[in-house]
Formats: sequence, C-alpha cells, structure tokens
Amino acid sequence: SVHPFCGGGHPTDVRITTRYKDSNFVESLYAVIHETGHALYEQGRPHALGDLPVSESLTMGIHESQSLFWERMIAQSKPFCQHYFETIRAAFPDNLQHASVDSFYRAINTCKPDFIRVEADEVTYPLHIILRYEIEKGLFDGSMRVDDLPETWNELMMKYLGIQPPNDALGVLQDSHWSGGAFGYFPCYTL
Repeated sequence: SVHPFCGGGHPTDVRITTRYKDSNFVESLYAVIHETGHALYEQGRPHALGDLPVSESLTMGIHESQSLFWERMIAQSKPFCQHYFETIRAAFPDNLQHASVDSFYRAINTCKPDFIRVEADEVTYPLHIILRYEIEKGLFDGSMRVDDLPETWNELMMKYLGIQPPNDALGVLQDSHWSGGAFGYFPCYTL
C-alpha cells in the first residue's frame, strides 16, 4: 500500500497493510509496528459484546495514541533494540551485517527533516502535523483556496522544516486523508 493502514470491521477481523522499500527496510519495519499498534487496540475491544456501541473504538485519537505508543515509545526504545536486534539482523543480514545495537538505535532515532510525514523523526513529526493543521484551518476559514495548496504547502515546508519538496507526490499529495474526507484528523497524531 502507498500509505499503510489497519482495517477490518470487528475485533476478530483485523488486517494491516504496509509498504516496502528495498533501500530502507526500517521504514517498513516501523510502519508494520505502527499498524500493529492499531491492530492490537482493535483486538483488545470487547469481543463478547458483538456490534454494540460499547464495543466500538473510542476515537481516532485513542487509536493513533496506541499505534504511536508502539512505534515510538516501545519500538524505538533502547531496550527494544537490545532485545530484538539479533532477530532483526537475521531477517535483514545484508543491511545490518556491520551494525551494532548502538548504531541501529542511533540510526532509528536520528533527527533530520524529511518530506514524508510517516518517515519523519520524533522531533520533526509534530511540525508536519502543524503544517497540515494550518492548511486545514485556512481551507475551512476561507483564507486559503484549494488551488493554492501546492504553493502554500511548499512555503510551510520551508518555514517549518527548511526543505522544499521537488514534486507534489512528496508534498501536498502524500497523505490519503484529505482525498478520503478525513479533515481534522492530523492532530490525532500528536497525542
């Protein structure tokens, strides 16, 4: 999937998708961990209550808090890396043959601006959310036109991250949320 997601209509039917880049397996690994956080939350809903409202997930904010907890707090922690490094190295020997636990831990926690929100580090990630919030706010209060989105996006990327996307696929078109009508969703990612 271009944008990984978790789906399924019931706690006993939970499915995840991911994407894979030959050049950077870590993105795929952490996308799977993020979506697994969603899946674990879904599977933890009360099965016995069937389709009653009490068995529904609470909010997308809670959903994202669970997936980000697994991705950022658990899987990017030093204890996680220490415990699973040899398993990860065995799965990706070409990528990690000369790596150590410490170098892997430092690499997955490096801070540098990135065009893609889901590939951003923990420090710059909130800036991606602020950018999207400002754009949504401008669209809804009428201070911004849809036709101006690419230019505004690029200006805000430069303002917040000091980088400018070379194309709209790495810029304003990278997320599936807006095309699916999910406005107001991005702040959920900052919990």
